[in-house]
Amino acid sequence: MDSSKRPLILGGILAAVLAVGMGRPVFMQPLIDAKNELKDAKNDLEDAKEDDFLLQSARARIENAIAGSLPASVNDAQRLYLEWMTNLAQECNFAQRRVTPGRKEPRSGKFDLVSVVVEGECTLQDLSRFLFQFKQVDLMHRITQLDITSSGTAGNPRMEVLLTAEAMSVVGAEDRLELSARSPITEALDETSTELKVDDATAFPKQAPFLVKLDFETLNVTEVGAEAWTVERGWGGSRPATHTANTIARYFPVFPGRNDRRFEDYQAFLDESPFTKPPVPREYHPELAGTDDVTVAPGETASLSVRVDDYNADVGEVVFALKDADDGITIDSETGQISWETSSDQEPKAYQLTVLATQQNNPELQLSQEITITVKLPNEAPVLDLPESLTVYLGREFSFTATATDDEPVENLTYAMEGEELPEGLAIDSDSGTLSWSPPASFSPGSHTIQIKVTDQGDPAESATASIELKVQDDDAKYTEFSGLVTKDGEPEAWFTNQRTKTDTTLSVGDSLKVADIEAEIVEIEARLVKMKDDKGTWLLALGNSARQRVLEDSGKDKPTTNVR
Repeated sequence: MDSSKRPLILGGILAAVLAVGMGRPVFMQPLIDAKNELKDAKNDLEDAKEDDFLLQSARARIENAIAGSLPASVNDAQRLYLEWMTNLAQECNFAQRRVTPGRKEPRSGKFDLVSVVVEGECTLQDLSRFLFQFKQVDLMHRITQLDITSSGTAGNPRMEVLLTAEAMSVVGAEDRLELSARSPITEALDETSTELKVDDATAFPKQAPFLVKLDFETLNVTEVGAEAWTVERGWGGSRPATHTANTIARYFPVFPGRNDRRFEDYQAFLDESPFTKPPVPREYHPELAGTDDVTVAPGETASLSVRVDDYNADVGEVVFALKDADDGITIDSETGQISWETSSDQEPKAYQLTVLATQQNNPELQLSQEITITVKLPNEAPVLDLPESLTVYLGREFSFTATATDDEPVENLTYAMEGEELPEGLAIDSDSGTLSWSPPASFSPGSHTIQIKVTDQGDPAESATASIELKVQDDDAKYTEFSGLVTKDGEPEAWFTNQRTKTDTTLSVGDSLKVADIEAEIVEIEARLVKMKDDKGTWLLALGNSARQRVLEDSGKDKPTTNVR
């Protein structure tokens, strides 16, 4: 090769190599893009798998929540949960138990919470059985409050328990009238039977093992046969018992994953109760009790039982005695029972005596208390004296005082009105028994029957009740006017006109004017004046005035003026 051309050839080769190197990204870009898209697709697939897993997990949790939910109806949920908690407390030997429904609390329209409050007394073992089964059952519930009070100092003390539990009622859960499957058994079981026959096993699990309850016993079904179930007795700390035919078998669903747990696994914890308190030295504060005063009637027996509270009985017995007691009053030295049979002619008064209490082997314990036994005549009911009826005039003040007698001072009597529809404005003074009323002129005339009750202050208090009719009428004395006079056979006659009824009445000297609550004898008729007399004195009635406008002659008022229209 010509040496002069060699550099040119090498330069061309180098340029070609560089050209290929420089153009490689252009040729390789589609492959790179494809690899990146594949990588993104793989990432998207992983994300989709993760989302699907989360979705499936959420769906499983929702399905589990619905499966363990109370019925969707919150009222059915509360009823069934209250029944379940009551049965569990009774099965676990809760004494003095009180199971009450708590509040219902909606949560965002997705579920409701219903709560139940349980109070009672039980041992640690009873409480542990309760909590074990509470936790084991397949229900969406929890305990939100648990208070335990124990005062025992040894062994297995009884405890006061207060707990609140709440359960979920999920929207979409099955509405049902029972919390779990139920069916009566067809044959009786004794304490050793291992075969259980139910009337209808349709709603129960088809495969063992599963738990059922008969009364307060839990049974473990180990085999489901065509005719009967094979069972283990006394499961979960319960005791085998005899069950009659038609006893209801109740399915006890167990929360998934808790089938292998046994109540017996907690025995070591139960044997060493953490709720046993060390004994505290006791301070005693002896005192006499049952020493209330007594009241009896002549001929009755006075009886009361005194005792000594808060004393150390290990030291010795308490002995009772009486001091300054009247004849016939006795006390049992051992029991503290005081008795006195009064005579029928026993003098009514207060009889005082002193009770003494001492303790054998303890000269420091000496107690005394004064007691009063009052002999009192039986309290008699008061007697109420009322007229059958009274008249009330419209527009006029009405007042009437009821009278009553009693075996005690009448000042101790109290009065009241009784009745569902008492006239408006009618009142009675509780101390004096005075009825008062001012019915307006617009009030409708008519009759109103009321009852007045009088009560004494005896022991016990006695009462008497009587009725009285109030007749409400128009005040005709207001409408009856002295309208004129005439002379007949030389004797004057006065005319009285009732403007309400448009009726006239003619009266002479010696006649009586009777209108509303006015009744007075006419004693003199002058040209423009009529004089009338009643037990209050002599009245003057001027021509043209109503009977209600008459004036008492000696009242100090001016002579009435004529009112002629």
